[in-house]
Amino acid sequence: HQDPHVVLQPACTAWSSFVVSASKFAMNFVPCVAWVPRGVAKANPEKVKLLSEQLKELIEKGVSNTNKNVDSEGDMEDGKGGACDDDITAKYGLDTYDEEDSAAQVGNLAELAVYANNADDPYLDPQDAEDSEEEIDDFTIRCTDNLIAVARVDEDTCATIEVYVNNHQEEHLYVHHDIMLPAYPLCLEWMNFDPADPSPGNYLAVGDMTPVISVWDLDLVDTLEPAYRLGKKAKKKKTAVGHTDAVLSLSWNKQVRHLLASGSADNKALVWDLDAGVPARCLSAHKEKVQSVAWHPFESHTLLTGACDNTVKLWDCRNTDASFKSWTVNGEVEKVLWNHFDPFYFYVSTDSGFVYGFDARTDQAVFTLSAHSKGVSGMALSAYCPGCLVTASEDKTLKVWDVLDHKPVFVFEKEDLTVGTVLTLATSPDEPFVIAIGGDNKSLGFSVVDLKEWTALSCFEGRKLLRAEVQTDDMETDAPSGALGGLSLDN
Repeated sequence: HQDPHVVLQPACTAWSSFVVSASKFAMNFVPCVAWVPRGVAKANPEKVKLLSEQLKELIEKGVSNTNKNVDSEGDMEDGKGGACDDDITAKYGLDTYDEEDSAAQVGNLAELAVYANNADDPYLDPQDAEDSEEEIDDFTIRCTDNLIAVARVDEDTCATIEVYVNNHQEEHLYVHHDIMLPAYPLCLEWMNFDPADPSPGNYLAVGDMTPVISVWDLDLVDTLEPAYRLGKKAKKKKTAVGHTDAVLSLSWNKQVRHLLASGSADNKALVWDLDAGVPARCLSAHKEKVQSVAWHPFESHTLLTGACDNTVKLWDCRNTDASFKSWTVNGEVEKVLWNHFDPFYFYVSTDSGFVYGFDARTDQAVFTLSAHSKGVSGMALSAYCPGCLVTASEDKTLKVWDVLDHKPVFVFEKEDLTVGTVLTLATSPDEPFVIAIGGDNKSLGFSVVDLKEWTALSCFEGRKLLRAEVQTDDMETDAPSGALGGLSLDN
């Protein structure tokens, strides 16, 4: 019998843009999360300590700096930010924030501190200055710990990155430290590249409502500024560098470590050279917002992009003319995802609830899956179990599929998730069935779950757990174009 979830001939219905009314979302939600692999974080992260004179100066300048930041928001070059901001504001319910209050909350150090010296603070117990053994133990990051970067927007602190420690075996999950953000976060990407140091680091790239990407050092605690930024906003007498609208998606190239791809509401995808801090490629064939970008797991020059123009494009980023192959799907693209166990294949989710499977060597979809009744906001493959695909939706359900033979089989469905409407989903890089999910539940918008606790997953029993290893190489973006290992970009 045919699986009722699989549609052999997709309907030709025109699907409208995904818009959620502000009243639907509580003002405490998690729009994106990112895992940090085990063993990469420093055991004892460094604490940034400012001299009391420096801190006092920052506090006194807090209000004026915030006002300058607010003024600069109006200096966008092309004027397209308004429509995009309206879409994102409606999607996450940000229009219930008062702009003036929001500006005062985000990036204003004066609201966070009153006394530059703890000795002057009458509310601080002197014993609080000494860390207990338990606090020292919690602060130490072990080689068996994962970090999880969780973007949170709420009405009290506005926008932060909460850095969790997660130990699956010991069932530990707690906030290690957090980072105040100057704007509402929309996407996160972990990477280990440091342009100032050849040894691997521990960094988090953050895309937000502005055109500028900020890169934070996760091995620093209490830092007030990112390690560096990518892009510059347009000023009255200067043109923008990089994007000109909100950054919606990020993908770090694990093989060519100095490359980071970004998709934006300005309808463009950029390939950033992190060494130079400037875009090395501009991919401008999409007609609408680029909502998802993904580097191929093994072909270091191959990039996949998905946009609100209902298309997915495959790019060879070695070519200066940016040749590409294109596919059309039914609905705006929410996510694109490579199959790291079968790398000719990739998956696409849409705002109409469909998941498509494609073979990059062919022109038609291998399968079309009616996965959810609403948009598929999260989609990820297990890092270790071939064929284990997890999807999550605005319909408040999470589903597990077996796509091993490119014929999706429904495995399991979980309803009434504690996080509410699911906004983001990510699988662990070190455990085969552990996932992190974020949503709009005001009291519990973030959760880490082992899928085996929900169901037996019997169809995956006996399946050999693998790990798709990625090797770095020295390929430059301007290297001569050659064979794509069987991937053809000819239309």
